[in-house]
Amino acid sequence: MTKLSDLPRPTGRLKAVDRKPVTEGPEIEICPVCGQAIDMRDIGQLLWHVTEDHEPLELDS
Repeated sequence: MTKLSDLPRPTGRLKAVDRKPVTEGPEIEICPVCGQAIDMRDIGQLLWHVTEDHEPLELDS
């Protein structure tokens, strides 16, 4: 099982946006592929779960 801390972090700069999102969605969603809960605020978890064939991600505690 892959650990969250083993994933490479995105490189480059993220542009800060000084406005609220148009719609505010839930912070936690369930992955339709592996059934794991995803924290939608964590880019590492999001990038892991967008791949079509993956296992649940082992979260660091």
